[in-house]
This record gives sequence, C-alpha cells and structure tokens, in this order.
Amino acid sequence: MKDLAPIRLQKHLADAGVCSRRAAEVLIAQGEVWVNGQRAVPGQKVTPGSDKVTVSGKAVRTAAQPRVTLAMHKPRGLICSNDDPHHDETIFTVLPREFARLRFFCAGRLDKESEGLVILTTDGDL
Repeated sequence: MKDLAPIRLQKHLADAGVCSRRAAEVLIAQGEVWVNGQRAVPGQKVTPGSDKVTVSGKAVRTAAQPRVTLAMHKPRGLICSNDDPHHDETIFTVLPREFARLRFFCAGRLDKESEGLVILTTDGDL
C-alpha cells in the first residue's frame, strides 16, 4: 500500500471508524492512543499505512472506511444518536447487517416521537 500524506491523529481515528474526532481527542488526552509504541500527544500527525496506531491496546486499521450515505425512514420510538445510555434502540440498531461494521452519523436529527426521512453517512465532511 502506498504511503499517504501525514494527517492529524484524531482525523485518522475518525476515518478508520474508531470514534469521532472529539472523542479521539479525549482518548489521546487519557493516554489510550499510542503511535509506533509511543504514547500519542494532542496535535500529533501520523502517516496512514506507515505508522502503527493502537487504541486501548487494539490496532487501528489503516484503510479508511468507505464513504456511504443512506436515506432512511426513521420510525417513531427510535432516537438519532450513536449511543445513549437512556435508550436501547437507536436508528442504527435497525440498519441492515451489511452496514453494521461501518460507523454512521446522522446528518440532522429527528426526535424520538417523530418519523420521517433521515440521512445517515460515514462521510464526516458531509
């Protein structure tokens, strides 16, 4: 695999589907992220395909997840959140199995009792 240009570590983690950029900043500050056997520092850059990145001891894959955008009908009773300790069911729990490995985000939100069209995407720039 051809080496890529250096990018900020938190972007690399988000592109790999580990977590959001903000959550990556927290993990870095907590000392959970290591690059080439050294504890990562805020603002650090990495070269995907060249640097070895681990989070909580698990290797991060270097290939970015594919950019997928879905239009989906949200039924009532589900929330538009990746994680909520107060609600077991989210819009992401009803996605088809082939999308389970991807980290989606809602582009916009509907509240729990609303239903209608929502856009789900893996493309953080969208």
